[in-house]
Amino acid sequence: QIRDDDKFSLIFKKMLSIGIKPDDVTFTVILRACSQTGLINKSHTYMNTMNTYHGIKATLKHHTCIIDMLGRVGRLDLALTCVKKMPIPPDLVVWHSVLGACKQLGNAKLGKLVFEHTLNVDKKIPTSFVANRLGVQWPF
Repeated sequence: QIRDDDKFSLIFKKMLSIGIKPDDVTFTVILRACSQTGLINKSHTYMNTMNTYHGIKATLKHHTCIIDMLGRVGRLDLALTCVKKMPIPPDLVVWHSVLGACKQLGNAKLGKLVFEHTLNVDKKIPTSFVANRLGVQWPF
């Protein structure tokens, strides 16, 4: 019996064994599967493999999957460390992922800081624009 969280690993190995080269979308799917199943160690292995063995540079979507997974398993400290170390500026999806984890874990203090970051990501995004204009405060 194969566990659901191992199926994507087996499919990936099969893909490689028959000569199909993974691309950035392949790794987005794999990292998303890791996020949904809370496989921290596997996700880091795939992130390293992606660049080291396949020459694929991590995109914002890849980083978002890792950050989402860390939030899901309650590791807000690591999620924020990843956000700070990202070579790409975080977008609203990244911040909303962390904000959702703050809400899920009941961390209002950190949630307030994350909320403030979301307001400053892009002033042209309607949500940020309206919130800034109205002086929206945490919690809303």
